[in-house]
Amino acid sequence: MKKTFVVILVLLLVAAPLGGCSSGTADGAGKSSRDADSLPVLRVGTIEGRIGFNLWYIMENGLDIENGFRIEKSEFTGGGVPVNEALGAGLLDIAHIGSPAGVNSAAVFGAKILCAFLEGAGFHLFARPDSDIVRAGNGSAAFPALLGSAETVRETSVLYPVGTMAQIGVYRYLDAFGLNPDDIISVNMQLASAYQAFRTGEGDIIAIFSPTCYTAYDEGLVKIATLYEMDVPMYNVLIANDNTYEQNKELIKKYIALLYEVNDMMTADKELQIELLFDFYKISGTEVDIKWLPEEIETMYLITSEQAKTIDHAISVIQTAEFYIDIGVLEADKLDIIKERVDLTLLKEVLGASQGSRD
Repeated sequence: MKKTFVVILVLLLVAAPLGGCSSGTADGAGKSSRDADSLPVLRVGTIEGRIGFNLWYIMENGLDIENGFRIEKSEFTGGGVPVNEALGAGLLDIAHIGSPAGVNSAAVFGAKILCAFLEGAGFHLFARPDSDIVRAGNGSAAFPALLGSAETVRETSVLYPVGTMAQIGVYRYLDAFGLNPDDIISVNMQLASAYQAFRTGEGDIIAIFSPTCYTAYDEGLVKIATLYEMDVPMYNVLIANDNTYEQNKELIKKYIALLYEVNDMMTADKELQIELLFDFYKISGTEVDIKWLPEEIETMYLITSEQAKTIDHAISVIQTAEFYIDIGVLEADKLDIIKERVDLTLLKEVLGASQGSRD
């Protein structure tokens, strides 16, 4: 199973498709289109969904243009794998990425880890209400919010996309019951396809992310675990292409400053954040009942500039790498490489942050 997982990861890294591009030339930014076209460009990658929320706001309001540069955005589907591929191909300068994919960003693609900007634990595991897993109640003394037991989870079929944050969530869930990946049947499926398959009766457990989790609640599925309930920090981080980092340092500093400026503004006005997040999902083609968003902004919170001065920005990338090493899907010598790729220099210059990565 472990060897198969590694092969799948490699295939995903090679075969994932690239996403499309758009430029940050929003109206009302105080500059003409011709002026904007002459500005220096920062190529920013992101994954579709909540991880790109603050990037969307920056571009929607022309904040890049106001600050003397222009964002060229590339948005990807399928998690962090295609982001890493684009970074490795030299198509991106910086990118928003989740911590699990950030392990490969640093260890395989040589990316710098610059800062954390969003708590990204929007991961949920669901089972059907008549499942033995649900009937078992809590079988983990360490995590009282979890449902299931070693007996009811063993040999179940679990639908999730390999090589994403979902894999970490599934493996952590198994670990809570003293199980390992060989004890289940892992079915590698992208999220939308997995959800449709689960609806038709395939699988016993499914990994779902926000905002699809709210549909699952409405349809009567039962949450059996979240990363939040398993005390797993899971930051989304900003990474940089090492090959273009030096020439883009000033632009990246401006971008980091904008990220935290937006985060501070939205954190200070939760009602505004909910309204903007609702608009973001709607524009993105995702229907979400606004009643769920107050909970989402608390569990998937934006990291403020004050928090950014004290948190361990690399903790979730490093803990994920350590977990991969423990289960045998990452070589132990990669951990030192990842730690060496953490570079908070620009963050400290922007915010005066004092906290570094774990040593």
